[in-house]
Amino acid sequence: MADKRKQAKIYEFRPREGRKLKSVKYVSPEKKELLRERRQAKRDRHNFYVGVAILLLLVAALTYLKVS
Repeated sequence: MADKRKQAKIYEFRPREGRKLKSVKYVSPEKKELLRERRQAKRDRHNFYVGVAILLLLVAALTYLKVS
């Protein structure tokens, strides 16, 4: 057992020190298309809710004017 301890090399763990591996910034065309579709869907959903809010405000305003 003592012989194995002499042979084994122990590395000290030092988080956030040393060089980091460089990452490749390649994004596949399929992933780009998927991200573009998700952004477009988010915009469409936002525009739909804005339109619904404007319609409700318009109906409320017309109802208020008709009642008054």
